[in-house]
Amino acid sequence: MKYASSIFELIDALYLPSKVFGMAPYTRDVVNHKRAFRFKKNNYLYIGYILVIIVFMLVTVLARLALEDKAPSFHDAIIGTLFVLSQATNMAKLLELFVQTKVFLKTLDLINHADELLKDVGLQASYKSFHITLLLLYLTFPFYLFFLVAPIWEIVGSVQATGFFSRETQKHIMLMCNVAILFGVRFTSVYLYNAFIFISIQRLQQMNRCIREVEITATFHRETSDRLLSTAAQMHYTVHKLTYNFNKCFGWATFGSITMAFVEIVVSVMSSGLAYFGSWKVHLTTALFNVTALITLPLGQKIKTESHTMGRLLCDLTLPYFDEVLRKKRCTLLYQMLHEPLDLSAAGFYALDVKAILAHLELTCSLLMFLLNIQQVIK
Repeated sequence: MKYASSIFELIDALYLPSKVFGMAPYTRDVVNHKRAFRFKKNNYLYIGYILVIIVFMLVTVLARLALEDKAPSFHDAIIGTLFVLSQATNMAKLLELFVQTKVFLKTLDLINHADELLKDVGLQASYKSFHITLLLLYLTFPFYLFFLVAPIWEIVGSVQATGFFSRETQKHIMLMCNVAILFGVRFTSVYLYNAFIFISIQRLQQMNRCIREVEITATFHRETSDRLLSTAAQMHYTVHKLTYNFNKCFGWATFGSITMAFVEIVVSVMSSGLAYFGSWKVHLTTALFNVTALITLPLGQKIKTESHTMGRLLCDLTLPYFDEVLRKKRCTLLYQMLHEPLDLSAAGFYALDVKAILAHLELTCSLLMFLLNIQQVIK
């Protein structure tokens, strides 16, 4: 099997599913026998399609809530609120990516430029792991949807017991239709922004590995050191632009995913005593999505660490040799790193780093205690 060899081939492998779920507000083309993507101005057809998806989500979630034939309990109210918030988060993801389509396409060009910089120092960018992850996502999504989230046998059993047009059957069908769109948008968004962060980290790691190997294995060579300084400066600037574009393209997506992940943890803990919501399927569903969403926080810290490592390695490479030209280039690069930090954020509300994990855990515990106290008062 041939794996993707560039960011354009990787996005091409994700193009059709993204298009179905409204997460590809661009068109694909072939330029010089290579895959390319472009922004289509006044794409009213796609605007209409996004509106159809949003209306479909609203109709199915409202129909699902309206078909409930019992008075809602406190747990039902919390779960219903979570369900509605999930729809709002997805709508924000669709609209954000559509508005920032040009920035998204520029991000692809920046990643391709980073790959070209690696070639200048004799390295090759690899997308094999990202392609394999995407294939696994394709294989697990039907299992995730039809076995964990909306079991297909419940619909079949309901049709056999009460008929296709019964309230119970329609409730299961509306739930399945809604969560299909819900998790389709979720997984596409989470895959895209995690892949972009992983790629940025990998490019810095490969550059650092190259600098480390030159420092260990080679004697001082002015031209080699000068070339590494220039390439490292371009790489750091490219990754800086990548992080800037990431914040514009996926700021609300990351904020919504991370926030919903912690809220779902709270709801899962509160609902653990209920018959259905205490089942292993629900906890596994919550865990699978939350791990993929929350991994963004340590990744945000990792990209800062690699940036600091690059500065230290370049100092180790050039400081022992008192060359005035290299000293000026090194100082310029260190100033560049100082004024162009690789900061990822969730729509500007907070930085994506390990500190945010502790802050969210504190808020999660506070929210859980608040809801448990309300539950005791209601009882």
